[in-house]
Parts: sequence; C-alpha cells; structure tokens
Amino acid sequence: MADESTPCALEARSHAESSSGAGGAVECESCPVCTASNVIEGHFTSSAAARVVSDASHPAYPEGYTLTYKPVSQLKIFLSYGHDRFQQIAFHLKHALQQRGHVVWVDTERLSAGIDWEDGINNALTWVKEAKEDGRVLLLMTPHALRRPDGYCLNEITRAVQHHLNIFPVMVAESEPPPALTILPYFDMRQCVPADDDELKMDPGGDPWLDLMKHHMHSPLFLNKAQRLFAVLELFKSMKAYGVCAVAGLENLRPFPSSQDLPHNLSLYDDLSAVGFTMFPPSPPAPPDALDQIRDCDEALEWAAEKNGKMILLVTPQSVGRPKGVCLNDISAAIFKNLGFVPLMVRQCEIPLSICRIQWLDMSDCLLYDDPSSIAASSINEVRYSMRKDQLITALQGQLDHEGQQARLHSILAPVPFQQQISKLASRFVGRKWLIAQLTKWIDSPTASQMFWVTGQIGSGKTALAARLVQTIPEIKAFHFAFEEDEQTQNARRCVLSLAYQLTTQLKDYAAFLQAREPLEELVPVSTFNELVTHLLIKPLNEIAQLQSQNTPLVLLIDGLENLSDGKSDVSSLPVMTSRQSFAQCLVSALPSLVSQLPKWVRVIVLSRNDPAINAKLQNFTPNIVLEAYVKENKEDIKQFIEKSLCSSASTGLSSGKTLPPDQIDLIVERSEGLFLYAANVVQSLEEKWFAVGQSLPIGMNGYLYDFFVSHFGAKQYKRLIRPVLEVLCAAFEPLSLPTIASILKLQTNEQQEIATAFGSLLSIGADGSVRPFHSSVLNWVQELQSVDPFYVDVATGHELIGKWAVSEYEAVVAATPHEFINLHSRYSDAPSSAQSKTASEKNKATYTYIARHMLRHLMQVQSEEFMTHLATQLQRLRSNGLETFYHGKMEREGACALLKRNPSVGDFLIRYSTNKQCYCASFIKCIDPQTNELKIEHYLVHRLPNGKYSAVPPSDATDKTFTFLDLTSFVEYYQNKGVLRNAVMREGPLNREISSIE
Repeated sequence: MADESTPCALEARSHAESSSGAGGAVECESCPVCTASNVIEGHFTSSAAARVVSDASHPAYPEGYTLTYKPVSQLKIFLSYGHDRFQQIAFHLKHALQQRGHVVWVDTERLSAGIDWEDGINNALTWVKEAKEDGRVLLLMTPHALRRPDGYCLNEITRAVQHHLNIFPVMVAESEPPPALTILPYFDMRQCVPADDDELKMDPGGDPWLDLMKHHMHSPLFLNKAQRLFAVLELFKSMKAYGVCAVAGLENLRPFPSSQDLPHNLSLYDDLSAVGFTMFPPSPPAPPDALDQIRDCDEALEWAAEKNGKMILLVTPQSVGRPKGVCLNDISAAIFKNLGFVPLMVRQCEIPLSICRIQWLDMSDCLLYDDPSSIAASSINEVRYSMRKDQLITALQGQLDHEGQQARLHSILAPVPFQQQISKLASRFVGRKWLIAQLTKWIDSPTASQMFWVTGQIGSGKTALAARLVQTIPEIKAFHFAFEEDEQTQNARRCVLSLAYQLTTQLKDYAAFLQAREPLEELVPVSTFNELVTHLLIKPLNEIAQLQSQNTPLVLLIDGLENLSDGKSDVSSLPVMTSRQSFAQCLVSALPSLVSQLPKWVRVIVLSRNDPAINAKLQNFTPNIVLEAYVKENKEDIKQFIEKSLCSSASTGLSSGKTLPPDQIDLIVERSEGLFLYAANVVQSLEEKWFAVGQSLPIGMNGYLYDFFVSHFGAKQYKRLIRPVLEVLCAAFEPLSLPTIASILKLQTNEQQEIATAFGSLLSIGADGSVRPFHSSVLNWVQELQSVDPFYVDVATGHELIGKWAVSEYEAVVAATPHEFINLHSRYSDAPSSAQSKTASEKNKATYTYIARHMLRHLMQVQSEEFMTHLATQLQRLRSNGLETFYHGKMEREGACALLKRNPSVGDFLIRYSTNKQCYCASFIKCIDPQTNELKIEHYLVHRLPNGKYSAVPPSDATDKTFTFLDLTSFVEYYQNKGVLRNAVMREGPLNREISSIE
C-alpha cells in the first residue's frame, strides 16, 4: 500500500506470482531470501483477503506480499543527528541514501568554519521546503541529540515544524522525544545498536567501540530495518500516511506514549482498583502493537458506555493540544457514546472546547520532574497525590460539575504556576531535618503562634527549603514564591489571587463560599490589594472556620518576602505611588494585620532574607529560625549535600560511586560559610572541570565569584563586552532575552555567540528565552564592588542604555501606530490570548511590554541632567500621542454611547469632556448580557483639581489623602492595570480644541 500522491510506481505481487513470473513481476535481486532489489516484505496477517499461500522459494514469509516499487524522484533529505557515540549510524544511512540517488544534507559537510550556524540550518530547511513533496527531515533520536535544554536537534526540529516539513523520527537509543513529534509513530532501530552497560562505557572514539558499531551495522537485522526505512522515505510523504505500517512493518513502528506521566497512570489504576472501581482492562496489558492499541481503545469506550462508566482523561499539551492531540479522537468518540468525563489536569494547558464546561481536577502538583524542562515525570509526590486521589474518588462517586467552575476560577484568579520551579529547586535537596522537625512541632502545637518565620542570608537555601516543604508537608494548602528574577511573582495582587485559587482546589467549603458571594468576575478586576485580602482570604476563611477540624491546621507558605516589599508589588511604572499608596500595595506591611484577622487554625510560614526593612515591618514578630545561628547544623547539611552530589555525578573526575576525601569535603564546608549556594557552585565547577579535585578553593561566595571572573574574563573582553551586558542585566526590571540585550547594546551575531560562550554557567537562558544569572547574588556582587575594582558595574549606565533603547524602539515601532501605546498594558502586561499571539511577533510583544512597564522607571534613574531633559521631551511626546488616541474632546453621553455601540466588546472606552458636568468623563462598556447582547455602559467622572492633578473625587471633597493622577493618561493606565478599561475607541476626526485652556 502507498500514498497515491507519492511520485513512485508501486506494484503488488504475491510470492506465488513472483516465483512463477505470472503477470510480468519485477525480477528480484537483493531480497533477504531471493536477493531482489527494492523489495519490502509486508505482512498483512490482520486481513483475511491478503493471505496467500507462499511457494517454497520464500519459506521465511509464509503469509504476505512482496511489494516491488520503482523510485522515480530524487529526495532532498535533511539528516538531523547528535555528535555522539551513535553518529556512525547517521553516516552509514547518509551514504546508503546517496547510493540510492538522493541528496542528503549533513552539517559536517555543509557547515564550514566561519558560517553562521543558525543561517546554515535555516537555509538547509528552506532547501527541503522548496523540494515540496520530495523534501524529508530524517531525525535520529539519541539522548545526546535530544538533551534539554541545549540539544542541537531540538532547535533543528523546532525550525522544521515551523516550516511544516515532513519529519521521519527514528529511535536509535532510548530518549525522550520533542513534544511536537509525539503525535507521530517512530521507526525503531534500538535493537540495531549496542545496548549493554559495559559496551556503553567504551570510549566512543576508540577502536573497540567503532568495531562493535561496524559489526552491528552489517548485521542482517540492521540491513533489513534500513531497507524498510528507505522504502518508507521513498514511498510516503509523512509517517502518518496510509500504508506506512505495511511497508515499515508493525514490528518496526512504535507510537510515542499518549501520556508521558506513566507513574501517575499506574498509580491511578492500582489505587482506584483497590477501592472497588472496575478498570479497563481488567489487568494491566502488555505493550500493544499500534493496531491493537487502537482496537483496545475502541473496546474500552464500548465497555465503559455499556456499564454507564466514566472516562478519566489525563490532560496534557500532548494529549489534548489542538489540532494534533493524541486523545482528541478518544474525546470525540466518548462524547458520541454519551460517556461521562473526569478530566485530570496533569500539565497545564487549554481544555478542549468540547469538554470545557466540565470541571477538571488539578493534579499538576502531584508529579516530580528530575529535569524541569522535561515532559516526562520521574516520580510521584505522594503527599499531594494522596489528597488529590480522595478528591478524584469523590468525583467518580458523585455528580460531576458540568458548569466548569474550576476552569472559571482558574481563568479569573490566574494563579502563577510554580510546579517546574519547585521540582528543580527540590531535586537535589538534602538535610534540614532539624529545621523540618521544629516546623512540624509548631504545626502540631495548638498553642503555637500563627506565623513561623525563617530568615537567612542570600544563598542559604531558603527557597529550596520552601520547595521541599511544599512537597512533603500535607498541611500546606497554598503557597507563593516571589522570585527576584520574575517580577510577575512580586505582584502582591497575584500572590493573593494564587493563594485563593489553590485554596479552592483544597477546601470544598472555601470554593463554595466564593461562588456563593459577589461574582468574582466583577470583584477581582476593580478591587484594591487590601480589598482582595479581605474578600478572598479573611472573610471566607473565618466563615468556614467552624466547619473545619481544629486538629488539622491549614498552612499558607510565602517565600521571598523581600521581593514583595515596597516598590515590588506593582508592575506598572505609572502612576508614581505615594508612601500611603505604596503601603496599601505592600504585602509585607499588610502581613501583621492579615495574620491577626485569620482564624486560629490558619497558620502562615514565611521565609525572607535578614533584611532591616522586612524586620521593621514585622517588628511584632521574632524569627523562629535564623539560619546563620545554626552553625553546626548548617555544616552537617552542606556536607551531606556535597557527598550526595559528588556521588551522583559522573563528570567530576572521581571514580564511580566515590567522593572526595573527608578533609577536602570539610574544607569546602568550612569555606562555604554556611551557604548552600557556594557548595552547589563548587560541585558544579568540579563537574564542568573548571578546577580540579585537590585545587585550592575560594573563600566564601564572594571569593568564588571573584575567582570565576578572573579565570573566565580577560581585561579587554570584560571592558568591551562583559561589563555592558552586566550593566544592562543589573538595571533591567525584569529578565531580558539575548536578542533584546543585543538590540540594546547593538551587538553583532558573533558578539552574541561570544557572550554565550564567555559567561558559561554564570548565566542561563530559560525556556522563554530570558537571560538570568544562576543566582541573584551575582548581580548584587558586581554592584557592591568599589568603583576601582576591575569588575565593578555602574547600574546608572545600564539605565541610560536601556532608556535610549526604549525611546529608539518607541520611535521606530510604536510611533508608527500611536494608538498602540495606550493599549500596551491591557494587551501585553499579562499573557496574551492566542489570537493576539498570532497577530504580534514575539519580539514586538516583548518590546511593547517592556516599554509599557518600565520605560519611565529607567528614565527616572538616569543621572545626567542633559540626558534626562532629552528623554523627558521624548516621553512627553509619547504620552501626548497616547492622550490623542483615546481623548475625544467635548462630547455628551449620547455621542459616547453611539461610538461604543459600533463594534462593542467589554472594556472598550473613551475619555470625553462633559459640558453638562463641567468635568472629564470616562465612558466604557462594563459588560454585555450574553442572552440579550444588551450593553451596560457606565460613565466615571474625572475631576481636575486646583493643583493640576486629576481625581474621581470632586474638588470640594478632595483632601491631602485623596488618590490623584498626574494626568489623564495616568488615569487610563491605572484602570487598565485593574482591568476596568481595556481597548480605546479611536477618535476619527480632529481634536476639539475648545477646552484646550482647561487641559
């Protein structure tokens, strides 16, 4: 069987016909049995009509057809592989494909010295795309090729997917596939390479290994598989084409698992069976063939429908992602059979629209990942899983919520996801048993204080401890991490909203209380921080206190208080807040009042640096644990960490299973000065062979950083390239991407590559492309140095560089469409919708977002008066253009309503001047009735005060404490941040200047 669209002539002949010469069968010359060329033995045992009696000349194939074809076109093949011990497979296949008349692109032949790697790859993939139906991408999957996050093949496959190319995955050695390929079957060649542990320990460049690979590549098994692979490439444009199974052979094709979270899957099966549920199949089956798997799925749905059962759907991007989620067909079939659903959110993603109104159970915190960037879970968080399991059993036994309340709460409260960060932080955690024992004792004591406070200096392991507590202490029902490198987590409102959402997943009574009160859709956008604390934490927790067991405390955990202090909680730079307004937005300042108003059964764990500002705001509390005071315990914990890390590492220069001599471990512990961060970096340095075992160690974290800088950066390179990058990173108010840094500093492509190479492990590039130091202490250290130090960094210079860049970007990009500026906060401050993602490039989105949030803050930091004056002029023009977009001059209510009704959507607004009220007015669409489509339009008066500022309070009622705005643009920006105002209705004609004197 073959895809009719392929440019190949394909003839099917039975073995009987071939042997007798009937029908003009093509002569066979290199078949494994009869030495025929271009012959693939396809077995169709599942089809009775395909069964024929073979003759004696082909005894090895008693039932089947010989498929004989003649390739008539030359393929253009991009070969993606890893430069590892298995690369001989790639070269062997390349040579064989070239012998068959095809053109094969490999990097070692096409990428010579001096060629930009990215351009070379893009050009090669474009070459494949231009070949149209004759283009192929052949991916040889090995652990090295697909390693995360820096596997070269991952980048190549990402680009191939973007080009919509046909990818043919071949599994050479067991490895985790890119998510984009999990919808495809793969060709299995794992049996064709050495797999014994002793063999894999051989030197990959040594003669024994090369001879062993040569032996495997000349085996009959390898030759047979290679012949089938070549036929698949020549006959089909896609691995999903009809007939691939017949040509490749079912024994050579394997589907990627529909759910990578196998530990979760098996635990659900065992645990639900143990409490009396009947599961399909009655016992765990052996791994099925592809056709058997499809058949079993149909049988399972029939079985569940007949017994009035339910389908448990594990929701992941791979299972339900549109348009190629591997479970989408199962969902459609289950809906057709009127089968009930229980969706389990295993990894955060969009729920399919067909079941979006069914409540889903969030189980994303039940899995632990050794590699946070991986989609494969390594183990189960038993503490979290035990709680979620009970909720699942309740859902299966009761009536499922088909109104989608959980999805609704998730949409409104928009919790910050922390699962991958927690897994990364806790992956190498050891020790702290003494601290956890004290914490457990505090939880168990009914008379203990309501707050447990842990302080420690930077690098002492507080955040890793918090991650471990979240994983292991079941009483912790909600938590928040405020990371210094992620400004969104520093938002006090987001903190409260995240805590509230997590509580809805843990406490049924709490969720019911929220849903029974004022609609959250109206409450959340317009409430201040203190109002959110009252409505989402204090009131509901006190209300349900009498329904909860006093023997089971509820614990909230907040890590990184220093990042939730004044000036950290509001991502907007406008308007500038007074001290009173700042206090109202500061979670740390509000914490004493919050704790005092919570019911006694609610406890709070907080972790922070030993910061005088934090201590002053929490002066009524005394830290329970000051990590620096536990010298003996810290040393023992760090020693355990070093021993465990070195034993598990294979690249430190130590023999397998061995560690450092005790005296050297003791020296590292002593030099660490109580900092886990120091010990972790020494271990990493040994792994990267930055310094050798037995070499002298730097003293303390500052000593470590100084030695690192001296060994990695030359004086000229540091002054020319490294210092400017650090100045920008120190000045940035949130992480910037490498292309953005390059744009700010006007770097060439080769200079970007030089940066990535020079910084090494000092900086890392996250999944979102942002550049971050391995720890915030790096940027703190270079700023604290004396100006005469060779590694000193001037942050003011960084602010000036970013300020100039922001103005330049505004003039080049935003000025072309001035109405964009006033919509920046509403469109880009939070995660954009999929429609917005399609209409704006990632680069422009990041640029707009950063300008909207931080441009003014950078300008205010510039020290030069001349430079400040120049930029202030630019900013005034920018803000004036913003005002021009939404301000309609003199207009009464009827005219405003008519404009808003033209193409209405919730949040549309305009600013006008009302001659009747003698003041400004913000007219906006508050909501649209879903039944009648009737608009609810509201009008907010904005008064101009005698001091030139603006307020919602009339001048006669205004006091010194009245909340005011510098101008109308600040007013609009403020309410856009609150979600009340969204999209400006553009003015069509010239501005009415009759009231210019008032302006």
